[in-house]
Amino acid sequence: LHREAAICSRFLYKFDKKFRNDIGYRNFKKVNTALRKYLGLNILKDIESFHSVLPTDDDQYLPTRQMLEYVLVRLLSFSKIMERICVCSKVAAVFYLDRVKRGESHWMS
Repeated sequence: LHREAAICSRFLYKFDKKFRNDIGYRNFKKVNTALRKYLGLNILKDIESFHSVLPTDDDQYLPTRQMLEYVLVRLLSFSKIMERICVCSKVAAVFYLDRVKRGESHWMS
């Protein structure tokens, strides 16, 4: 998603003045914000650090409960961010597809 986030960010930067009051554009901005949060979320590092403290065959010590809760909270935040990206993308797509079906093209020029 790195390339898509960069394209979305550049599109928003270029057309900010023109479409700032457009409903679909606002949804694109929400998608871009969620993508930036996703890119800042380093969930793989957290899971790997938790996995590294899991015991081997003979060890009796387990990771603390707080470590497990932290990883679970990070996974929940990841799922909420991805849900936000999906919902806002679908809303923007439906909005613009309805405009195309109605034949409104003045917003593109």
